[in-house]
Amino acid sequence: MSKKLKLNPEVSYVLGMYAYSPSKAVGIVARNGDMLERFIKIVLKEFDIAPDRIQIQEEGSEHQAYFYNTKLKKLLDKALERKDKTFAYKNAYAASYLAGIFDAKGWKNEKGMFIKGLKHDDAILMERLGFHTRRKGMLTRLTNPSEFVNFIKQHSSLLN
Repeated sequence: MSKKLKLNPEVSYVLGMYAYSPSKAVGIVARNGDMLERFIKIVLKEFDIAPDRIQIQEEGSEHQAYFYNTKLKKLLDKALERKDKTFAYKNAYAASYLAGIFDAKGWKNEKGMFIKGLKHDDAILMERLGFHTRRKGMLTRLTNPSEFVNFIKQHSSLLN
């Protein structure tokens, strides 16, 4: 494993999901099989993780996929420390990162588009990219959801 994380849109997507993972391991909580499958494919290809190292657990409609790799975890954490610079422009990297966050913690219904537990620095990042939000408790509502959807839909497992 290298000393620096090689970012591309797929790795940026995993980074967005990882940022909101409750696990101490490198992993995600997926709400559908497509998200789970995509995470596993990216991990196998981009991080060169052996398939037998990935653990999958199912609880109701949620699926968890995770593995332990201290070096990769440090690289992901370091990449998250630099996210305000890395995802400062409207490009595929930022779209994938925000799609990962939305897939991990967001939803859309007739009342709007929401992200539960959006971190303050990610809300600032979204504002800088032109996606305005309103926070009420733990819920963050996007005030311009159609623009946000158009930006991330190509990279999101939930919106495709």
